[in-house]
Amino acid sequence: MTKIACPDCGIENIASADMQEISCECGAQIPRLGLIPQFQSVCKAIKLLSEFPKFSKQHSLSGEIYYTLETSNTALQIWQVENFDIDAQRERLNNQILVPTQIIMPNEIGDNYYLLVYQTVHGKNIEQVQPLALANALFELIEHIHDRGFCVPSLTPADLDMREDGKVRLLHGHKICCQNTKFTSRFYPAFTAPELNYHSIVKQVSDIFTIAKIWYWIISKKQVILDDFPCPRIWHPDMPVGLWGVLRACLQNQVNYRPTASDVLILLNQEYEPVELFLGMHTDVGRKADHNQEDACAYNEHIAVVSDGISQSDWGEKASKIVVKNLIQGGLLQEQINKANAAIGQAILEDQNKSHKAKQFLDPMSATVVAASFSAECVTCVSLGDSRAYLLSAGNYLERLTEDQNGSWEAIINGEHSAKVANDKHLTPWVGRFHP
Repeated sequence: MTKIACPDCGIENIASADMQEISCECGAQIPRLGLIPQFQSVCKAIKLLSEFPKFSKQHSLSGEIYYTLETSNTALQIWQVENFDIDAQRERLNNQILVPTQIIMPNEIGDNYYLLVYQTVHGKNIEQVQPLALANALFELIEHIHDRGFCVPSLTPADLDMREDGKVRLLHGHKICCQNTKFTSRFYPAFTAPELNYHSIVKQVSDIFTIAKIWYWIISKKQVILDDFPCPRIWHPDMPVGLWGVLRACLQNQVNYRPTASDVLILLNQEYEPVELFLGMHTDVGRKADHNQEDACAYNEHIAVVSDGISQSDWGEKASKIVVKNLIQGGLLQEQINKANAAIGQAILEDQNKSHKAKQFLDPMSATVVAASFSAECVTCVSLGDSRAYLLSAGNYLERLTEDQNGSWEAIINGEHSAKVANDKHLTPWVGRFHP
């Protein structure tokens, strides 16, 4: 006598003595699970069924019904024959899109069911991969799936595993569905493309968003950020320049602006020719002022500098001019910023001595800065505050190389990102703060 629970209503006093398919009072049909543990030759994962009388009824993205049981290291899926296309499943297995540990055929567990056994590795190896290699592996998987007419919009990191050859595989076959399929499944919102919250038709462009969000989640040390996407270089400083611009395009809310998986792979592996560098500068005073009251900028053949005075008075203008004057002289950018910092402090003391008023406490003399120095081998950028540097790549993807260093940024790098601090735009570092 084996007690089992109904997958629909949860009643647990249903018993099966003859291991035949039975019905619950609510009308649900209960598979013959009692038969499975009798086969001692079947793998250990199947024997665990006897320890887990509860099982759950599931629906695939295509509306097919199957049953699942899970242990600490194994996931079992029980599919009815009429709802399980073994030929299609073998095709996917041969292409190594997904790899169950074992498929138990109908003649082993009865005439009505297939049993799929998965080891639930849950992406432990994926988290150890470097950013560029991870992006390549994820988009190679999704390209492979797209080329065969499928898509997987409901993916999470737990559904993926890294094989020994460096390829990513999909652990759960029921996640795969055909494009333009109507679905009824619930999606995990942190990894779901926004359009799937309003429509019920699955498209391949939706899992481009999903796979990019999974990449972001792994690289950003599991930061689930639903609205804005700070550059993951905050958490991964050695991330290749240009990579985030490509992946950020995949996270566009407008589906028409997302690249295909093939386009992403081409951009990720593109080799660039040496470029000839042209420097230029332009400033605009806007509609209200007759001159730039706070900003200063300059460049020569080795460096370009932009500084924005924080104060609304002439103190901000003085600060930005001091910053530009110091950095344009050349040298190590960090050292020149420290010199500018000291020069601002000296200017404040001199003004105090003249006016005998501590005006810096009422209207601080400070400025932001972003600068880039150029050599034959590389470009080096530094910034303090919210003045920005951008890179326009050969693929026409714009990548912001710096982050606005404010309360929200500081909370993110300290692992404290929340809705409360998401809009904190108060600057945390600047030139004129008197800290090196």
